[in-house]
Amino acid sequence: MKRFLITGGAGFIGSHLVDRLLSTGAEQITVVDDFNDFYDPEIKRANIQHQIADPRYKLAEIDIRDQAAWERFLQKPGLTASCTSLRARVCDLHFPNHSYTAKPTSTAR
Repeated sequence: MKRFLITGGAGFIGSHLVDRLLSTGAEQITVVDDFNDFYDPEIKRANIQHQIADPRYKLAEIDIRDQAAWERFLQKPGLTASCTSLRARVCDLHFPNHSYTAKPTSTAR
């Protein structure tokens, strides 16, 4: 059974990871992304446009820093893997609060 949870799955790296997983026979991919404005959210939506049509793909628009929303989401059964990252150096410098609160929140759950 290949079921995946990808946080930040609408960004450049995450959407490419999803493409790869879909091409290798993943049973289900759930993407969590808050579509923040670190860069244009429309670019992120364009990144996933072709993925949305795949019945194995599910999208949840959640800010992983919202602990209550994240915990409600994690109550769903069948979540296997979680990967999260903001664009490390650039994001850390320009959006330190978002960067430093997103990383531990997602990995601690």
